[in-house]
Amino acid sequence: MMNENKPGSVLILGDSTSMSIGLERQTHVFINAGKNIWPSETTIVNSSLPGMTAADSAAFYFRHKKNELQNLRAVLIYLGNCDTTSTEVRKGRYSRFNQIKDELREFFNKMPAKTSIKNRLLHFEWNNTFNPKIESPEYPEDFEFNLDRIIRDCRSRSIPVIIVRPKANQFFPSGIGKGNFSFYRYLGIQDKIANQISIPDPRFKEALMCHESGNFHEAAVLYKEILIKPHAAAMSQEYSLLVSNNYAVAKAESWNYEEAVYLLQLLLKEAGVRKEIILFNLSQIKKLQGNLKEAERLMEESFESDTSLYRVRFPYIQAVDSLIKKYPFVKSVDMYELIADEFYLDHCHPLPEGQRILADAIAEKFAEVGVSGSTKAGIKNILYNPEFANGNKSFFHDYFKTFAPFSEAEISSQLSAFRNAYDASNNDSVIPEINTATREMKTAFEYFLRHPVFTSFEDILRFPPKYPSDIGRFPEYFIIRHLIPYVALYESMKGTDAEINFEHSILRSSTDLLSILPEETRSLVDKAPPAIDIIYEEKRIALILDKVNRLLLKHLSLGNQVYNRTKSTIFWYVRETLRFGSHSRYSMRYDRMLLEYLAEGLVVSKIINCHLNNRYTDEINKLVNALNQTVSIHDDYCSRFKLSENSSTLLENYDKALEGIHYQLINKKK
Repeated sequence: MMNENKPGSVLILGDSTSMSIGLERQTHVFINAGKNIWPSETTIVNSSLPGMTAADSAAFYFRHKKNELQNLRAVLIYLGNCDTTSTEVRKGRYSRFNQIKDELREFFNKMPAKTSIKNRLLHFEWNNTFNPKIESPEYPEDFEFNLDRIIRDCRSRSIPVIIVRPKANQFFPSGIGKGNFSFYRYLGIQDKIANQISIPDPRFKEALMCHESGNFHEAAVLYKEILIKPHAAAMSQEYSLLVSNNYAVAKAESWNYEEAVYLLQLLLKEAGVRKEIILFNLSQIKKLQGNLKEAERLMEESFESDTSLYRVRFPYIQAVDSLIKKYPFVKSVDMYELIADEFYLDHCHPLPEGQRILADAIAEKFAEVGVSGSTKAGIKNILYNPEFANGNKSFFHDYFKTFAPFSEAEISSQLSAFRNAYDASNNDSVIPEINTATREMKTAFEYFLRHPVFTSFEDILRFPPKYPSDIGRFPEYFIIRHLIPYVALYESMKGTDAEINFEHSILRSSTDLLSILPEETRSLVDKAPPAIDIIYEEKRIALILDKVNRLLLKHLSLGNQVYNRTKSTIFWYVRETLRFGSHSRYSMRYDRMLLEYLAEGLVVSKIINCHLNNRYTDEINKLVNALNQTVSIHDDYCSRFKLSENSSTLLENYDKALEGIHYQLINKKK
């Protein structure tokens, strides 16, 4: 029983759907924490992160019940999406016996190492060794067992439990989370990746180029040739199945629906076929034929067959229903009643509008169980890793190697070697090659050079990384640390002639940027304004502005990226979550990260410009205006786009609007 005289906590057991990180603070956790509905000094303890299953949450609950969770007011459970996803890291039931084994391993410091994954997810590179047989989702009965164990313990401690009856986006393209999905054509998904892919058979790339350009007949001819004359290199069984799928889609896009349906139905009978993708394409054909009832049935079957995406399926919802019936004291929030399909943009995370609806419903349940008051709540994130139930007790930043395994002295030594090599070559166009270079350092350098404030390797040497977090798994942390003093100085100019009119929150505040950094690295940010070397910066500002201009032109020349971004969600979701938050957002449909980088580059240019008698003011303002217009166009069209509808006219107009900005930039000096 909770001691009412002590500050209490509310526990959230969830996955990425309940994360409370990122700038935009739009998930239900942030929304409710900011309401004046909590007892005094309430802390929301949040364990949620991508990959967390019911087993991980049970391990978290029982590990912390005697310390952080000693004075619990209530528990909120919002799980299921990660249990339904195939993985090589199976967890099963977190029983009392497994808990004791877990505790003994930790006592004797025998924590298991991070699992080495065999089925690597490659970015647009054919994986000839992908083996779906070594992966499987958690069993629904194990999912139910793990939740049941938590609920039973809460009941014994008189702790109220609220459980969310979860929902995912049934209409999101199936199969795009595993293996070679990017090579499959999805009817109605007009992504263009042929110029990015790497595959042993060059004929496939040629066929895909034809397909993407709308030459469906020629694409079908090329796909057929691949099927008749196998490639000389040994290709996995999946390759012929993939090519057959693409051939059928090309036929469907040529209005040969009967042949396409026949071929896809034959494919469903083949061993090892990506059934969820085939069913998705069959559903799309039935929709085009006007058979909406059959299209809906096939889409539901595709959804229920999909173990690649984080989308909770019916057997797991049945498990939640069984627990609600078994334990009358448990309060439930049914997302099927609350959140309409229109409030989903990605696979399982509601848009901000849906998050607010969900937050309100959860707040009502907290009030019903007696957790109410008139103050805001604090949030304490305790983040581990997706192997927590299997005994890996590494915290998030240790597990994902946020901090490189080098001391500051070792980093400095590596930099000295690079500096010597650079001085010897005097070639600013490439990163120097040195034998002692570590993978972490080279990868970090490559990432830094994506940002416009780093125009060359010389810039990196002038503004070098210093700390392990600068060159760890997320090298953007170094970029943010470097930028904050510039942004803070710019903010002090507000209300003066030096202010730039950024729109659509494209420039984040220094406080926001600081909040992105791991808490233990925030003290590493320089408090003093950035030092300005006039001679060096006079050369650098022109290079920054040129790079901003080039990156923006390239971005605009690509046209809309709605389908590409949709299909590649699995590649960028987690990394962008660290900056934006885990909710769905319309800016997912374009490269918002790049455009925020460009805004940051322009702010640094503005700071430098103030020391150069404002010689570059006109050029900066023109680029700011072009950037504002670009973001405005993206936000407008992306908010109106619907994946389930024919949006060809909308996307044509979208591309024309981007072309207009591209034309303005090219001719800005005329």
